[in-house]
Amino acid sequence: MISDFDVKLRRDGYTIYINDNMASVTFYPRDPSRTHQAVVDKCAALDKSFVTGSEALQYLEQSVSLQLAEIYKSSRQRQRRDLEDQPSKEETAPQPVELSEDVTREITFIDVGSILESSIKKDDAAKLITFCGMLLAQTENDQVNVGFQSKSSTGKSYIPIELSAYFSPDEVIKIASASPTAFFHERGQPIFEGEGEPKKLKHFLVDLEGKILIFLDQQHFQLLEKMRGILSHDEKELTFKITDKSAKMGLKTKTVLVRGFPSVFYCTTSQSPDEQEKTRLILLSASIDQDKLQESIKLLSLRKGNSHEFAKQVSEHPGRAWLVSRIKGIRQTGIREVIIPNHEETVCQRFLKKHQFLMPRHQRDFPRIMSLIKAHALLNVFHREKVMNGHGGEPISILARQDDIDAGFALYEKIADSNERGLSPYVYGIFETVIKPLGQGVKREEVQRKYYEVYHEMLSAEALKREILPQLETVGFIVQEPDPDDKRRLLIYSTVPPPIISESNRGEHTGVNLDTVLKEAQN
Repeated sequence: MISDFDVKLRRDGYTIYINDNMASVTFYPRDPSRTHQAVVDKCAALDKSFVTGSEALQYLEQSVSLQLAEIYKSSRQRQRRDLEDQPSKEETAPQPVELSEDVTREITFIDVGSILESSIKKDDAAKLITFCGMLLAQTENDQVNVGFQSKSSTGKSYIPIELSAYFSPDEVIKIASASPTAFFHERGQPIFEGEGEPKKLKHFLVDLEGKILIFLDQQHFQLLEKMRGILSHDEKELTFKITDKSAKMGLKTKTVLVRGFPSVFYCTTSQSPDEQEKTRLILLSASIDQDKLQESIKLLSLRKGNSHEFAKQVSEHPGRAWLVSRIKGIRQTGIREVIIPNHEETVCQRFLKKHQFLMPRHQRDFPRIMSLIKAHALLNVFHREKVMNGHGGEPISILARQDDIDAGFALYEKIADSNERGLSPYVYGIFETVIKPLGQGVKREEVQRKYYEVYHEMLSAEALKREILPQLETVGFIVQEPDPDDKRRLLIYSTVPPPIISESNRGEHTGVNLDTVLKEAQN
């Protein structure tokens, strides 16, 4: 127990620690190596053990310090009041939801989107995919990782924060900022091995099973680099070796065991992740079109102009309360797996037909479609056939249907063009609406002017040079060649073939030759 008097006595060169459970009073020198031996001996002499805590208090009053005893007594009274104010475990335990006909009715992603619209305007694909990722947190290994990439003030953090309110606070972990190793240091719980004293530290455990992990406003992707094994679902339990620095011991190795697969949501303004992070994340961006911004301003007007009215509308929204109950009911079922019958014909062949020429990253894109299909099935768990493969006769699996498959594909196709190129919708949108319409041999200044015409704000030359253009060049959308009239300046040439997925070329080879496109662009 650490209390007020603990801090007070540190000034006098030693610390007192009182443990009511063990009924003991122990004095510790602040630093034995630098403390006079007389103080060390005095601390040892004052150490006492008692049968009850009241005897320990009497010892303080009579033999040590009456003032210290009063501070200790008031501290204990305050702690007892706090404990009395805390609800009991029975009171805090989540109450089961009554699975009425209304709560369990069949719904679609469109129905969920209309409910989420109450506080998240537009951004249909982003909010539905984020919702699916959070819903899948209870599954065995179908969680998804989402990266929100867009410029500042677009609402990239708002979407996952707002959606997390639909889920139990026990599931959600929000981290505003973290260094690459601070996450493991902070959340690790010590696990000891052996019995008796002294106990030997085995490792630190970070349990992420069934968690919704939200990283807000990260400046870079270094933390994700440390979490690559977790994001890839390599193993259910992963061991990390990190260094820990202390004043006395210096640098030493710290073993951290991470258990479980969380649903991860990573929000950042950085537009240049490593290729390994790109393939591990579904890249999303909050929309910045005028319709969305107008709707957002109206919502902000209510939120800031009359916060009580806004809170009332949100809390009394019938769809919102209904969806919270629905999610609790889904969690109650304990379903951890969704099986897709005839998956090779219904899912695999459908994907291959739309992707006649495959890329290595499709090995990570394809499972995401499967996850979205399973999310739709889990959303309608009450109407799906259950498989009795659980313990004690309890089912832990359900079977997906054809409408789940159709819904999963339809949602994925909204972000397929940008995502399969390894681009966020924000960067992809800049290419489609700004760079591509300008034609060939474009100067950067022209791109900036066109960006202003489309989005009505300036794009900095530094962001264009170091973040936007390198990404487009990496994925093959553009090439930059020296200007014949001024070798110090680079001109931008578009090299893009038709989209990966479109109504006109689904599953068909268009016969586009990139070498020909490059030659024509430079002539």
